[in-house]
Amino acid sequence: MHKYLIVLFLVFVAAAEPSTQYDWPQWQGPDRSNLSTETGLLKSWPPGGPPVAWSISGLGSGYGTVAIKGDKIYVQGTRGNNSVVHALNRSTGAAVWVRALGQSLPNENGGGPRGTPTVDGDHVYALTEAGDLACMNTQDGSIIWNRNILKDFSATNIQWLISESPLVDRDKVVVTPGGSKASIVALDKTTGKTIWTSRELSDPAGYSSCVVGDILGTRIITTLTAKAAVGVRASDGKLIWRYGKVANSTA
Repeated sequence: MHKYLIVLFLVFVAAAEPSTQYDWPQWQGPDRSNLSTETGLLKSWPPGGPPVAWSISGLGSGYGTVAIKGDKIYVQGTRGNNSVVHALNRSTGAAVWVRALGQSLPNENGGGPRGTPTVDGDHVYALTEAGDLACMNTQDGSIIWNRNILKDFSATNIQWLISESPLVDRDKVVVTPGGSKASIVALDKTTGKTIWTSRELSDPAGYSSCVVGDILGTRIITTLTAKAAVGVRASDGKLIWRYGKVANSTA
């Protein structure tokens, strides 16, 4: 079981406090490319390593990473029997709020959530290992809407539990419940109502998160399901392409 410990180092050339100029508001960064445009970083560590600005423990169990936006850091974890989202002060690491989204699930390889929150404007989205998807206010963690994507789309949890970071694409939040004719679904990001389901695709979910891009003039959402790499049209979920050779019998 993985226990969270967050340690923030000062690695900026001329920074006495953590910089808020650059954000990392979701899994793999601003556009999910895992590329940072930040400059002014040290070219080598000082003797003994960079000084520690702050550290925090006690965030519970989980396998996700942090999302950073403005003056807050967001990370999923556990508290008691609940799967939760923590919001921390970016400069000090102090807890700002914590919000329980649903029951935490045990697993042979460790319990707790497996995803990273996604921050979009003044909303933060998170999906738990049990399928509880919530849209929260970034200021106080109050829940704006929530759904359980396994129950709502007639899906079954996968062996090592849902491991997905929600994708926000324009007016939609996209996740992969792995249901019949609903392997991938798009919900209205402000209300949670269903916009479309991938009616040509019924694969169980994989241990993956969606990415989006414009390909030859068409906006495509791409992910790995349990059975294939797939691309669906972002506007309506229509299956555009599928490649099964990347899948295997495990994940």
